[in-house]
Amino acid sequence: MPYMLLEGSKTTAILLLDVWDDREYVYLKVQNIETMKINELSWRLDYKGEYWLWSISSYEFLMNTLE
Repeated sequence: MPYMLLEGSKTTAILLLDVWDDREYVYLKVQNIETMKINELSWRLDYKGEYWLWSISSYEFLMNTLE
């Protein structure tokens, strides 16, 4: 299923390949649909700040939100 990755003001269509955690961080392995490049994203699970470095949403959810 395609997802949209939001990093700041940049959006990218991605495939979610894997998700795991190690007690402190959550990791996502994602593949850019356009370039086919694979990256790992991470986020500290106990983060309490107000600024998000990245977020993802399913394409289906976004399309339903726009209707």
